[in-house]
Amino acid sequence: MYKMIISDLDGTLLRSDETVSKESIDFINNLEIPFAVATGRILGDVKKFLAGAKFKYVMAANGSIIYDMEEDKMIYEKCISKENAEKYYNIVKDNAYKAYASMIDDWLQIEEGQNFDELGNIYKMSAFFNTEEEYREIEEEILALGLKTFFMEDPYTDGYYMEVVETGSSKKAAIEYMLKDFGVELKDIVAFGDSKNDLEMLEAVGHGVAMKNASEDAKEIADDIASKTNDEDGVIAYIKEKLGEKLYV
Repeated sequence: MYKMIISDLDGTLLRSDETVSKESIDFINNLEIPFAVATGRILGDVKKFLAGAKFKYVMAANGSIIYDMEEDKMIYEKCISKENAEKYYNIVKDNAYKAYASMIDDWLQIEEGQNFDELGNIYKMSAFFNTEEEYREIEEEILALGLKTFFMEDPYTDGYYMEVVETGSSKKAAIEYMLKDFGVELKDIVAFGDSKNDLEMLEAVGHGVAMKNASEDAKEIADDIASKTNDEDGVIAYIKEKLGEKLYV
């Protein structure tokens, strides 16, 4: 019996046109168990994509933010230091074709000469590459910063992107923090994901589901694979097909 559902956004609940279907929104609103989101996206994106959906917790920026949507307040946050953010940009700027700093509700494309002290709290830095080789050339320098690093294929282009968050931040860590006073254990959770930043989460929960369109490493680590993709509302299809009688009410 499962007591909570947690879903990633990109490549999972979010379709390739960067929308969440009305059917998915309605389904979330009619669930009789709690629903939460764990995503690499910033909080502002979650609010935009899931406008109209009723749920309590968002774990945004790969676990650097935990936000209570019902009470509209921050529960937990872990920021990248301005010093590390600037170091990261200086490492990637010649190899990446664009780089971003993510704040709580917005992101900024970083340009040469950016004064990082003028920015608000930075929860995630990201960079986009045309080839894997462009990243590999600077990988050791990035890893030397000691930040949590995710390097993935870009689902919206033929290229690649990487994200860094402060050490200790992850979707799994955010879920564990959220559950402290929630009366639910990891074994009671069903989680949906598709990429490298979902691996720890999919492995830790009671039932991890990789999307049909998921990366091979996500499929290998998951307990099951959805029969449909993110563009086919694969999350709600899976719940209807396989979990109806296993959800705790």
